[in-house]
Amino acid sequence: MTYANGGNQTVISFSILNASDQPVEVVPPQIQDQRSRVKKKKRREGKSLTADQLQIREYRLSTTRIEAGARADGVVVFDRPNFKTIDGEALPSDSAG
Repeated sequence: MTYANGGNQTVISFSILNASDQPVEVVPPQIQDQRSRVKKKKRREGKSLTADQLQIREYRLSTTRIEAGARADGVVVFDRPNFKTIDGEALPSDSAG
């Protein structure tokens, strides 16, 4: 997988290998932004996991049907999410502070 970031858009290229002995159909890609958040209440110590679906602006696949043992290549373009975590981990964000 290749990751590139240009401004507010992120581009990821990927490959899919069909290791089965049957052809498979490829569905359009989906991207989830998954991160953990620190809970504020003492009685619920630890971290919770959040997952948000990101909107894909554009995608390309070399094929939608992958024969047994074959490979397909693709690329997705999506808007970079704006967020920071509560516990101070550095994550992608355009705003300071």
